[in-house]
Order: sequence, then C-alpha cells, then structure tokens
Amino acid sequence: MQWKYPAKHYLLEIWGHGNGWVGTCLDASSGDVLKLEEIKDVLENESVDVLLFSSCYMGSIEVAYSMKNCTRYLIAPEGTMLATGLPHDSFFNNFNVSMNVEEMCRKIIEEYGNYYSHTSTNFAAWNMSKVSELAEAVDEFAMYLESEDSEKILEARNLSIIQGTQYIDLYDFAFNTYNQLNISIAVNIMELVNETIFAKFGDKHGIEIYFPLPSYLSKYYKNTDFAIETQWNEFISKII
Repeated sequence: MQWKYPAKHYLLEIWGHGNGWVGTCLDASSGDVLKLEEIKDVLENESVDVLLFSSCYMGSIEVAYSMKNCTRYLIAPEGTMLATGLPHDSFFNNFNVSMNVEEMCRKIIEEYGNYYSHTSTNFAAWNMSKVSELAEAVDEFAMYLESEDSEKILEARNLSIIQGTQYIDLYDFAFNTYNQLNISIAVNIMELVNETIFAKFGDKHGIEIYFPLPSYLSKYYKNTDFAIETQWNEFISKII
C-alpha cells in the first residue's frame, strides 16, 4: 500500500457493524459486507502497525489469523461493542511522543475502559506475532478433542459462551475442557492466550472462537483461512 502522507507508524480503525469471520461494515442498503479477504488484500505485508476494529465480534482468532501478515497489533472487541464507538478524544489527548506502538495500544484499552467502565463490553489488544503459534495449538487441541466425550465438550462449550449462539471465549473453553476432561494441552492454550493478549478491558480473556449451536453452523465457515489451515471446522462439525 502506498500512503499519500507517509509517517513512521500507522493505525487504521475500521468502524461498522461486524460479525467476526463473516466480515464487517455491513451496507444496510445492499447487504454487502467488507470481507476479511478484501481487507487482507489491501493490508498485505504489515502495512499498518495497528489494525483497530470498532465492530462487534471482530476479536476472534479467525479474524486475527487472516490479518496475521497485515499488522503488528490488533485491537478488537470480544463479543458485542456499543454503537457509540471509541472515546477518541480521551486516548488521543493522552498519547505522547515518547510512547512506542505497544504503549499506545495499552493506552487505547485503558481509556476505553475508563470511558465504558459501566458496561460489560470486552476490548483487547493482540500481539500478532503470537497468532500463528496459538493457531497451531488450537489445531492440535481440536484433533485431540475429536476423540473425547462430546457431551463433556459441549458442556465446556456452554460454560464458555460470550453472547448469543455462535462464539465462545477460547481461554474459558480451554479452562472448562481441562476441568471436564483433564486434558493437559488445554493449559497450553490458556498460556498462549495470555501471551497473545497484552492489554484488555472486561471480564473475558480477549479471544473468541467460532463454536455455534448446530442450527447456526455456517457452510461458509470452512472457507476461512483459519478453518482451511486447522482442524477446528472438522472438530465442531463432528461435535455438534
């Protein structure tokens, strides 16, 4: 990407209705959405330092995996986000020239938390250098779980729901699976989630993953980068 006004660092905010791996910025008149592939095509080779989504459900591992070569840091909500968006004045007024990019990400999360302290919205900053390792661990986790007790897995899933019927908190699922089945690989997932998320606001851990109820499983999910390169789609298709 060629920038009209070159700078040392770039932050891109994408603001609009979102639905995780399905896309964001829904056009109410046409029904079209900005797809992950379209964003990736523009932002290849880490052309921005920070990619910020002010869009519901964009804090998913599927979104991050698609964006892993587009940005150094990702900031996004886990679950829904208020339509009022970010308190831009608050964090821009608190930036200073001595901050590095990671510190700026932390400041955005801090100011968001101060502004929305009365809500249950979850917002988190990702270190994108950790995403591939986390995806590999989830791939191994999924293959292991395929042969385990599906009733206990679904119970762990139900204990990990964020909101609605499609997404669960990845850390909580690993934690609840460990409690249900005593699977040691789940501990690795929890550790990697904590290494990937370096700043967060809310009562969740920052990373969601697609795990819908049977009637909500989309036939298009298998086309996502994450589903293609891991066994997660095969696992949830078998379990539900």
